[in-house]
Amino acid sequence: MSRRQSLLKQLGIKYPILQSPMAGVSTPEMAQSVTNAGGLGAIPLSTINFLQPDSIAKTEWLMENFFNGLTSSTNHHASTPVNFNFFSHTVEQPPTPDEVNNWKSMYAKLGIPTTTFNQISTFENGNVSFNEFCADGEATRRIRDILEAYKPAIISFHFGIPKLPQELLTQLEKNNNSNTLIFVTATSIAEVERIVSSEYTIHGIILQGYEAGGHRGNFAHSSKYDENMPSLTLLQRTLAYFSGSPTRPYLVVAGGIMDSNDIKVFLQAGADAVQLGTAFLASQESTTMKFFSNVNQPKLAAQATVMVDAVSGKPARAVRTQFINEVIQHSSTVGPLPPYGYAYGAYKKLKGLNVDTSLDLGFYLAGMNYYRLDRELCSTKQVMEKLISGLE
Repeated sequence: MSRRQSLLKQLGIKYPILQSPMAGVSTPEMAQSVTNAGGLGAIPLSTINFLQPDSIAKTEWLMENFFNGLTSSTNHHASTPVNFNFFSHTVEQPPTPDEVNNWKSMYAKLGIPTTTFNQISTFENGNVSFNEFCADGEATRRIRDILEAYKPAIISFHFGIPKLPQELLTQLEKNNNSNTLIFVTATSIAEVERIVSSEYTIHGIILQGYEAGGHRGNFAHSSKYDENMPSLTLLQRTLAYFSGSPTRPYLVVAGGIMDSNDIKVFLQAGADAVQLGTAFLASQESTTMKFFSNVNQPKLAAQATVMVDAVSGKPARAVRTQFINEVIQHSSTVGPLPPYGYAYGAYKKLKGLNVDTSLDLGFYLAGMNYYRLDRELCSTKQVMEKLISGLE
């Protein structure tokens, strides 16, 4: 049995296609459609704060919507055919008064009325790290309970290797009978090395190339020293790193993959599977469908993407709109901004206020190849059908 076949068997899926979690963009319905088609859907849990008692109810709501309409043919496996994704970045401290004032100054330069900031009196962490959950007994037990209840096929981590407490390790060991696998994102060989030398068994590595949309998952180095490796180069160098090794983690490539021809390139190059996110952005199950369904319009298709950190506090690839251009411009004229989570939470509050401004304040995360979106494929099911037909 090949490594790819082994991975498919352990995940209980038919095709080596994983959906990118895309927190804030994907939906349980998108995950359900990918899983129903024979791939592996993803449920992002990175925006749920497990320090809060309502985190269980929020997770149950997501899973109820995922299971509603899941076909019986995909629900026969020991584990639930889904990827639970968490963010495991360094625990951030609340912003200083100067950082808050700098943030307000930056947005004021964009034409946001200063009176608007009265409605954003507090800066709350909108993306609490998994590592912070693991330092709290109650949060750890809540995560243990959802792992026990749903037995996801994969539990994956972005922004770093998690510090798993024994309670969760024990639960994951129990889940091994149901084939729950642990995956971690890497953007460089240095990060691959750290994953391999981890004190835990990491079953798979998601190789995130520089073309990928969304937040850059680097953790072994700052963006200043990021080699910015494209997906194919990252895969090739990772395979070279493991050359001669009798065992290696499963390798899943993410970044720049839009159609079946792209998938074939990476599978033929040695990937065990691929992970796609941007390919689903124009589908009706995407929360940013309205923006990306117009992607074939010449003006939009000509817009580049850019890696920007001023919106959320961490580098993320987004469509370079007027809003993003101005954020980049004005962020360089103010001092340090609030850290990740706090900056992102404040931005989301601001966007939710429906401020009277000529700017579209949307933060449209997308990979470099988003211009190749097929607007005629209006559902995740149709996207999957076209991907699969091109592989068979």
